[in-house]
Parts: sequence; C-alpha cells; structure tokens
Amino acid sequence: VLKNDCGVLLPQFLPYYTMLVPSSAALAAMQGTSGPGVGIYKSRFKRWFWCSVFGQAYENAPNSQSSKDYLELTRWMRGGPEPQTVMDFSFDVESLRLTTVRQRAVYRGVMALALRHGARDFHQGDKITARAIADMKMDDHHIFPQAYLAEKRPDISAAARDCVLNRTLIDEDTEKKAVWQIVGEPEADAKKGRISITSPLARNRTIWRMAAGSARGSAWGSAPSRGGWLTVGDGSAPLSHMTTAEPL
Repeated sequence: VLKNDCGVLLPQFLPYYTMLVPSSAALAAMQGTSGPGVGIYKSRFKRWFWCSVFGQAYENAPNSQSSKDYLELTRWMRGGPEPQTVMDFSFDVESLRLTTVRQRAVYRGVMALALRHGARDFHQGDKITARAIADMKMDDHHIFPQAYLAEKRPDISAAARDCVLNRTLIDEDTEKKAVWQIVGEPEADAKKGRISITSPLARNRTIWRMAAGSARGSAWGSAPSRGGWLTVGDGSAPLSHMTTAEPL
C-alpha cells in the first residue's frame, strides 16, 4: 500500500520513519480481508497517511504520536472513530511556496504524491519506478534553474525559486545538460535532438500535475512556439518554457 497507493517507492520517500509502526499495525489489520472491505481499509489508511504527512503530525514528539496513532488507527480499521490526525487535519497550500528540502516531511510527501500520480521521466515519458530511479540515477533537481530565474525573473523570491514546486526527479544525464528542438511529429528524432511537440517532455506534464493553483501561468513561464529550442539543466534556461503544472 505504501508503494502503490502512497508513492513511497523507496525508503527515501517515506516522510517519517516513525510512521512505520502504526502503518504496520494498520496493514496487519487488513490481512484476511476480501471484497469491499479491502477498499475501505485502503481508503482509511491513505487518508491517515496523507493527513499525517501534510498535517506534519510527527514533527513533535514522534514516538508519542506513533503510539497514539497505533491505537487510534487500528481502532478505526475495526470500525471505530477517525484518528485525531484525520479529524483535525488542515493544510495551507500556499505553504508549498516556502517548502524546501529542509522541511523534510512535506518535501518528501510532495515527491511521493507526484510519484503516486504517475510521474514520468523526461526522456521516454515512461512511468518512474523504483528501478528507474536507481538505474537512471534520478534525484530531485530544480525544474527551472535558480540562476535563470534570478536573472530573468527577479520578482520571484529566492525562497520560491528553491521551493518544492520548482523541484522534481530528474535523471543524471538530463540534469547535466540536454538540448532539444521542438518539431512536428514527422521530423521528430530524439537521437538527433529533435522531439515532437506532442511528446511528454515538450508538453512538460512530466512530473508536476499537482500544485496547479500555485505554480501556473506567469509564475514560471509561457508556452514555446512550434520549432523553438528547449534547453534543459545548464543553469541558463529552464527545463521548459512552459508552465509547470496542470489540474489534477
């Protein structure tokens, strides 16, 4: 469930390690369940997981929170009331503009959420898997290089340039530098540096399907014209001259 339904493909994407105790208890409660009951258990587990992550439930006294959730989550799985973490959940989406790698839990949660919704790699448009992350040496990098934004968009604060909305998983080769020409479908040839305007990279819907209300439009850029050049990861131009988000 953590991997398939919560986007935790690898341990590095687990927001809080202390969540493992109540998680294990909840998943153990699912054993032997069949039919509609499986869907109910999964739905409840996912609600608790995301509320805990984005509600930052484990920021203070994580061991105490783990013990509390162990009792409340297993009780909920058996038909009891919702855990307090779920009942009291609230989240200000604007806070994502200030969330950096230093806010580890929410940062990892955003990465996991992107993976949960089918994040795809920039080269082939294939769904990112745990194996692809390892084989392609993927790590989180800036979508729009900070140097570019500092020069071209000084109105964007340093905090916003480095926030999680401007970061995604990028493989090692793309992060170094890659240049493509956006062309029509018949002229497309990735080996020669020409990609179709309909490709996942040209559309730039690769990773960020979330945060549509936070990073769209004038916040980061505008759409390229057909036949234009797209420079990636060299520190002087953004990964795409398109917006980084679309509605879920």
